[in-house]
Amino acid sequence: MKKYLFVLLMALFFFSLVFFVDVSPVFSQGLEVEYPTIDEYRPVSLDPGGFPEYLRYIIRFLTIGAGVVAFGALAYGGFLWMTSEGEPLKLQKSKSRIISSFVGLLIILGSYIVLGSISPTLVELERVEVEKTDDVRSPGVYLSLSGSFHEGDAEKIQENVRKITSSERGLGELQGNIKAVRIVNPTDEEGEIIYRYVVVLHGDETFRGECEFLLTNMDSHNFTNIQSEILSNTSSITVIRAERYGTSPYGRVIAYDKPEFQSGSASQNLLVTSTDNFSPLNIEPWSLEVEGSYAIILASGSGWNQMNNECAVFSTSRPITSLVGHYMNRCSPYFFSAFFAAYRSCATHYASFPLYRR
Repeated sequence: MKKYLFVLLMALFFFSLVFFVDVSPVFSQGLEVEYPTIDEYRPVSLDPGGFPEYLRYIIRFLTIGAGVVAFGALAYGGFLWMTSEGEPLKLQKSKSRIISSFVGLLIILGSYIVLGSISPTLVELERVEVEKTDDVRSPGVYLSLSGSFHEGDAEKIQENVRKITSSERGLGELQGNIKAVRIVNPTDEEGEIIYRYVVVLHGDETFRGECEFLLTNMDSHNFTNIQSEILSNTSSITVIRAERYGTSPYGRVIAYDKPEFQSGSASQNLLVTSTDNFSPLNIEPWSLEVEGSYAIILASGSGWNQMNNECAVFSTSRPITSLVGHYMNRCSPYFFSAFFAAYRSCATHYASFPLYRR
């Protein structure tokens, strides 16, 4: 009983660090950790210096390791059981091992489900999608390391161009070396665009920091005049599949200045279909009512093309009941003490795009 109580107290302590304590200033120098790739998956890259984010990574890594150990113990118990004929003591030991392994697997599975219910980001893994290519005409997003896309020269394309088709949290060796971006939207047999790629360049990993978003209403477009400082600081990229321009809106997106869509709170309709630029926010968004499937970009800055502080992208069909504690709402403290801090929202502009419906 003492052992179980100790484990429970330690678990509560670690979860309190993850969800309630922000000790990142203590680790402001960063943690020199190279996060490994697990079975072609890369664990979520972490915000430099963020101890709670680092702890989330450890939880995910240990969950995978514990599952492997529990499965191995179950297999070993089954082997003992099959070879225990005529040995009651060995049979009893194998049954005990099998039961313990099943209980361990159930605990691991239950923990994974609980963590995912509390916050999906605790168990999220991203497939590595950056790849070499020898063609820049098929649908996708292309990153040039030379400033040119070398159309028709397969050898130079493979050497200087990388292709992505989904969001990428960590660019690795590509960081600081991107010179241009090319977007190729898919088209049907009649040449009509099926859906558009919306690309958001982020200045920090985990889709944070200064951002710049790119899109085209043509079948393809090369973006070669992006500000050099934005490209050199790009550390992660969001890729969104949005409906083609001119598609009739469906559902709604409403921002409220209080959590939980409280009645009597101020609100603002975020469905703007006449422009592909950022529009100003007239309220501080603390909850988002979403009907339909939308990509919503919240950003801070003095203008739609000067998102120089923070940027967040939500791709969702579910309402966001509360943005309390979200980093977009933690960059403007108006009350601070050793035990408590209150913040204003730092989101000043937004853009919204209906997600592609197959």
